[in-house]
Amino acid sequence: MEHLKPVTQLRFARIAVVAFLFACAHVASPKAATCGEDALGTERVINLDEIDGGKFGSIQYASLPLEDREVVLTFDDGPRAETTREVLAALREQCVRATFFLLGNRIEREPTMVAEILAQGHSVGTHTYSHPDLTHLDGAAAMAEVGKGWDPLVANLPPDMDSSKVRMFRAPNFGSTDELDEALREQGFFLISADVTAQDFDDPSALSVVNRLLDKLARVRRGIVLMHDIKPVTARMLPLFLSELKLRGFKVVQIDIAGEQPG
Repeated sequence: MEHLKPVTQLRFARIAVVAFLFACAHVASPKAATCGEDALGTERVINLDEIDGGKFGSIQYASLPLEDREVVLTFDDGPRAETTREVLAALREQCVRATFFLLGNRIEREPTMVAEILAQGHSVGTHTYSHPDLTHLDGAAAMAEVGKGWDPLVANLPPDMDSSKVRMFRAPNFGSTDELDEALREQGFFLISADVTAQDFDDPSALSVVNRLLDKLARVRRGIVLMHDIKPVTARMLPLFLSELKLRGFKVVQIDIAGEQPG
């Protein structure tokens, strides 16, 4: 097992200052940051259409075919404009592209955020409408909940975007059933679980979240990382986490769907 060097409070403070200065610069100018060789960047894109199986993430399914030290960054439960925009700013600073699994009821409150996320090159999928435990619903009700969450996502896509490109789904708290998984796959959805979770939902310490993630990644060395863009702690910790990924030799991979091609 790789030896983990915990991130210190001093290093976190330095990264926080850089992130603050970048945020201020972004307010002054709407132009995206131009990333140099010091940025983490996005190594490559995996089109899920080109991989057999359609269900990825070892917590529930098969592992995504990643190389050593490759990670996929994902965020659940948004959008929440205040914190999601901070997350987007941190990703933009490092030229990193991620995937956001959005709740239908939050899209209805923040409808412009869908286009904002997509405009910055990220991928999006659905996370149901209201985050219920789908294992407590019968098959028809569970499918209806997924569809109710997907509808506002599709309704707020750019006019020229093929809706098949957003057929990614993650079940709340990884709660699904074989029946639901099969029904969603029949409708063309790709099911995305995770390999590493930030456990950022109840932890107020950004430093603690970063060190927990780094410790897990030192052990598994690759995988889909789950975070929550609605949590202020996640927005605070993300600049440091991305910097540490770069320092430790990790590469970021984006997942996407090629979508239907005109024939």
